[in-house]
Amino acid sequence: MDRISRLNTDDWEKLKYLIGHKGLKVVSLDLPTSYQFMNRTDEFTERMLAAFNSMMLDMLAAVARKDYEDRRRRQAQGVQKAKQEGKYKGRPINKILHQKIECLLMEG
Repeated sequence: MDRISRLNTDDWEKLKYLIGHKGLKVVSLDLPTSYQFMNRTDEFTERMLAAFNSMMLDMLAAVARKDYEDRRRRQAQGVQKAKQEGKYKGRPINKILHQKIECLLMEG
């Protein structure tokens, strides 16, 4: 759930539409009612669980997206602080990869 809910709002809505359109059901360990939903019951209970699961998935997606954005923001702040202190070196240059690319470019 965490991975798919990192999508931005538009992409999450598209994915939700595709899941619903294809008649798929999302079952998540984070959402116990999602696997209760798999047991056949009366139509009223099924519709209530479907509505509840949809709302809960939206809430989990929003929380996961906020958590993802917070981590990215804190990471950027840490990199900025390290740069200001002269401690940030970034990713080292992969000289072997660059040589392979140059060879491939020369070969055409």
